[in-house]
Amino acid sequence: MNVLPPIRSMPTRQVIGGGMPPCGLGGGRLSLAPLGGHVSLDFPGWMALEQHSQDIVIARCVDSTVFEVDTNGVEREALGGLIHFNMEIISALKGTNSGMIKFLSEYRPLKGEYYLVYANLNTRYSSVEAYRFILLGSNFSTNDLDGNAFDGQIQILLRRRLNNLDQQMQSDTGIQLKRDQFEMQRLEEGLRNK
Repeated sequence: MNVLPPIRSMPTRQVIGGGMPPCGLGGGRLSLAPLGGHVSLDFPGWMALEQHSQDIVIARCVDSTVFEVDTNGVEREALGGLIHFNMEIISALKGTNSGMIKFLSEYRPLKGEYYLVYANLNTRYSSVEAYRFILLGSNFSTNDLDGNAFDGQIQILLRRRLNNLDQQMQSDTGIQLKRDQFEMQRLEEGLRNK
């Protein structure tokens, strides 16, 4: 496989601990999928993410991650690191999508969990980068969002993830703790900008 030279204007990805970038850290690498290439970029900042996402939705993962099995019986991610999964749109904060949506992304959602998703649902790669998915947990109700304008809804959702992450970090160690700290910084930035 030919390796393409880095694109000078594209920021690089920070990888903590080497290997594959941890979930939620953003992009910056060029990954070529068997059916075509995709580019995964660094986190662009909250304002840019919001502006360049046609759809911002609350969705629940309805199936597990789909893997391919190679000739040795070993599971591997399909499509050059991108995986397929289905999500049910619970509420559209921006955009008009509803119902079941097929995603192709580098993120690995958990079945039954709710997410705030920054997406472009009418494109082939709807939400490639992992930072476009913000875990809200398995017990979630949109009732907390009622009566709030868009910015207020986003603040509530980011604060919810931040509180859950704070609790999770009390038991995390090593690389997972570094990942959580990185995500926490990004979420705090999002709250400051709203």
